[in-house]
Amino acid sequence: MVRELSVKDFKGVCDGNGVSPAGVYDPESESQHSFVIVNQFVTRGPNIYVFPDVEYDFPSDYSLYQVALSQVELVACVSRVSETLAKRCPYSRFGGGTDYTIQKFDAEYDVGIFVAQTGEKLDSISFKKEFGPFECPEYVSASEGVHTNIEYAYPTEEIQDYIGQQYVLPKKGGD
Repeated sequence: MVRELSVKDFKGVCDGNGVSPAGVYDPESESQHSFVIVNQFVTRGPNIYVFPDVEYDFPSDYSLYQVALSQVELVACVSRVSETLAKRCPYSRFGGGTDYTIQKFDAEYDVGIFVAQTGEKLDSISFKKEFGPFECPEYVSASEGVHTNIEYAYPTEEIQDYIGQQYVLPKKGGD
């Protein structure tokens, strides 16, 4: 019996280990290529997207769709390599009690692009993302026992646009 693919199967591609039942990546193909984003700094599963098969210039006005794991051809492995505290918002609970803090970090990420089936590394690029101006909310709601909320700026659109422009959409004659 053949085991179904799991999103966790694609984590090993970031270490150069291919996933043999994954989709075949042919850079000369005229069809679009699906990809997985593996965030190597979180424990939840990777996000799986494919760009739709429509006629227009990328990246204007596109949307993302989920695909079958067996169709995934490329893996983008994202690692957070540096962080800088951009804003700290301290709070005291009403009537005293435990303090609560929101911390927002600007961050830099390295992204490696791999062929899912073979684990071959095709490319790497870095992105830096900043929160920009941010005002601390006057009030926050926090669960009991939670003392800090940490958020990192994440370049979602930049990563998706780069992968889309370089790898997902087929190259048209002479591109």
